[in-house]
Amino acid sequence: MAENVIRIPPNKYIHVLDNNSNITRLEVGPATFIRKEHESIVEGPSAMINLPPRTYCLIGDPIVRGKDAKPELTPFGQVKTNQGEFEYRIADDYPDPFPLFPGEKLIGKIEKLLVIQQNTALRLIAARDFSEGEKTKRVAGSEWQRKGPFTYLPRIEEDVVSIIKAEV
Repeated sequence: MAENVIRIPPNKYIHVLDNNSNITRLEVGPATFIRKEHESIVEGPSAMINLPPRTYCLIGDPIVRGKDAKPELTPFGQVKTNQGEFEYRIADDYPDPFPLFPGEKLIGKIEKLLVIQQNTALRLIAARDFSEGEKTKRVAGSEWQRKGPFTYLPRIEEDVVSIIKAEV
């Protein structure tokens, strides 16, 4: 009976597989979780991802969010994921610790945001077609520069080629 009671500490989470419906769900702590006969713990307790100020992380296969920023569910009750896609999560957008939903993966580690100084520029290349605002459209493979000073917020659609320093 003791192995059926799982205490989930604060800022931890577990993934629970319901063997009857074959759906994995998320349980977030602090909580006392009582495992039923037809359930099994797939992952956890794992620590939530906590982004310090001015940092970001890359998430693989992120969940699909609706208009109210809540996860969208399939008709069977499982969280939808964007298979094969990636998403940057920045500390400004995620100030509180957050769990990874079933199917999501943390790619790499938490990184600091890149700060471009005065008299330097960031050389970028488009990884896929996208538009910035109404006027600027970028085609995959095109290159451009952004002059400093600014803090670069990473995007999936573009890759950093190099940092260029001004020459006198």
